[in-house]
Amino acid sequence: MITYISHGFTFRDGAFHPAPEPYSENKKRTLKYRTMAGQVLLAHKVVHHEDDILHLKFDALTSPDNNYVSILSTLRAVGVSSFPLPWILSNCHNSLCSISGTQNADDHKFGALSAQKYGAIFLPPYLGVIHQYIRETVASPGKMVLGSDSHTRYGPLGTLGFGEGGGEIANHLMGHPYPLSFPKIIAVHLTGKLHPGVGPMDVALSLIKETYSKGLLKNAILEFHGEGLHNLTMDERFGIDVMTTEASALSSIWAVDHLTQHYLADRGRNESFQVLTPSPDAYYDALVELPLDQIRPMIALPPHPSNVYEISHLLAHGQDIFKKLDEQHVIPGFHFTSKLEGSNIRIDQGLVTGCAGGSFENIRELCDILQTGIEKSSMRLQISPASTQISASLMETGITRDLLALGVPLGQSICGGCFGVSDIPADHELSARHVTRNFPMREGANKEKGQSCATVLMDTRSIAATYKNGGFLTPGTSLTYAKSDVKESYHPAIYKNSVLDFYNHPEPETEIKLGPGISDWPEFSPLKSHLLLKVSYYSPKDITTDDLLPSGEVSALRSHPKELANYTLMNVDAAYAHRAAAYLEEIQTIPLPETMDKNQISFGTVIVTQTMGDGSSREQAVSSQRILGGLGNIASSYATQRYLRNMVNYGVLPLLHEHPERFQEGTLLYFSDIRDSIHIGYSVVSAVDLSTGEHHAFTLPPLSTRERALLLAGGLISYEKNTLHLDQNKKPR
Repeated sequence: MITYISHGFTFRDGAFHPAPEPYSENKKRTLKYRTMAGQVLLAHKVVHHEDDILHLKFDALTSPDNNYVSILSTLRAVGVSSFPLPWILSNCHNSLCSISGTQNADDHKFGALSAQKYGAIFLPPYLGVIHQYIRETVASPGKMVLGSDSHTRYGPLGTLGFGEGGGEIANHLMGHPYPLSFPKIIAVHLTGKLHPGVGPMDVALSLIKETYSKGLLKNAILEFHGEGLHNLTMDERFGIDVMTTEASALSSIWAVDHLTQHYLADRGRNESFQVLTPSPDAYYDALVELPLDQIRPMIALPPHPSNVYEISHLLAHGQDIFKKLDEQHVIPGFHFTSKLEGSNIRIDQGLVTGCAGGSFENIRELCDILQTGIEKSSMRLQISPASTQISASLMETGITRDLLALGVPLGQSICGGCFGVSDIPADHELSARHVTRNFPMREGANKEKGQSCATVLMDTRSIAATYKNGGFLTPGTSLTYAKSDVKESYHPAIYKNSVLDFYNHPEPETEIKLGPGISDWPEFSPLKSHLLLKVSYYSPKDITTDDLLPSGEVSALRSHPKELANYTLMNVDAAYAHRAAAYLEEIQTIPLPETMDKNQISFGTVIVTQTMGDGSSREQAVSSQRILGGLGNIASSYATQRYLRNMVNYGVLPLLHEHPERFQEGTLLYFSDIRDSIHIGYSVVSAVDLSTGEHHAFTLPPLSTRERALLLAGGLISYEKNTLHLDQNKKPR
């Protein structure tokens, strides 16, 4: 089906050819600038030193409400007085949170007033999921957008989107270019055409299944080409593209065509269209052959979007597959085998929402399927369009009326159902969702309260088929239905009359009001000459960002860093926060040899695991650990570049070791002269286990001079406050 070819390819005469000879690294780089991705990167390069590092300036920035407060607090702490480029603040992540009184509205008010004071663009609640808004209003061929959300992907519009933690947004607004080691660029060659009943999530899950576990696309830019591309609608392209995050890709870009131009023209942005194509002999590090006509309806089971099966295979082997999940305790307290009813699998809830699922075409086709008849059952189906623009089109075309008549409600344009703030299933229910992730507990169950439920990822068409079939799992290809041809329309007045745009005309006299749940960052101390770390948690399994800090209810504390930190690792170790605090106090009182001067030692804790940091770009997954005294992590690998950057921005050492299992909870590791080692630029640092006397060598990932300075300073805020003197209107260098 999907084939990954690991050697180099060049692009000539509209086709890919194996590279004719082994190229030097310098020649590869020169020819990679001829790819579409390379052309866009080159156009945004602003500094020409450190040849192996690109220094980039973005066209626009974007942040949702689950982290823009912390970014604004960072910028206020270091004295930034205005924003030098467009920064869109959305309110789509937690807009239905009702568990913390005025907190949600307080955050949004803080965001609106900050946009007015410093010159940002404010998208009020319920108007749209941030990525859909950027598709509709910002992205176009040749642009680059940096967002503090991991699913920042606008490739089908010819825009490179990068999802990072909030620290990178703050860095850019403080005038620092974005540093990037020249990435792999991998061509994805699309052929054929999707069968009826197969949708974009099926394509995305098939790609993730074949590549994720092998790390084939990790930190690479994917460039989509081929005749199959022209057989995909724009909504189908968006639906595939946004899921490339789950394949660990760095970014993505697609060849543009007449459909791209029509999409922009329909939204009043025809002038932003430009032809974007590879130059002759453009070089690609690898090639993925993806035949669309071979894609079948797929399902991703917990604990990760890469745990993928064909739906037909799961139905044939459900007993064995579900029994294995139960034996592995993938979701504590949840029994997958309880969902087996003979040869059928019971689905309790269906959800189509967010930047992946809530497109006009997905909802239109869902309606087409359901209008052929529904077998009533206890399964619930909930729909949330990705923007009010889509909602308006659904009403205008009668689709909303038809869905309501079928008993299917439409919700607000928010991200809540994607990460456990809204549409939470009942205890022990199995939810089929067209969203981006299915990590354990991500749908909002509270482990501390004894709750457990599970999410499987499916395409809208198969969710609709399942609902139609009385809640029994059913592939979309099992149905015959007519696809309607009604088109989405665009209503510019919606955003014109609601979005607050203060870019280039801030009102500095605006008074900022802080709600009682908004607090400033605590002080983070610089790294001292030596370092003593105590292992506060060890896991033989991989740890995701959702493990490090849960989504859902905990998000209500997003603007109170110290309170939020108390939920670190809550879903995997409820006692962690208390234990980490106790360890931090304990190691500062243990007897040390007279040769060790405690005044020259930084004391902290360290989390140890295999692969660490897959998932969200939320910097709180690191900052919460740091607030509890975490000064390092030890892992065999770090899943994404964005997680590594978050560690650096909060002064947490990213230590690598081939055998992390050697460092069990309670291990004491003393790093002598660690500050000098980092300052000098060593890539290997050593530590001694104070219990056994054994010496261990740890590798540091490649770090720039500035990144090492951030680690030494204790993180971004400390570095900027102590070493930079910002002028009133700092521009990106």
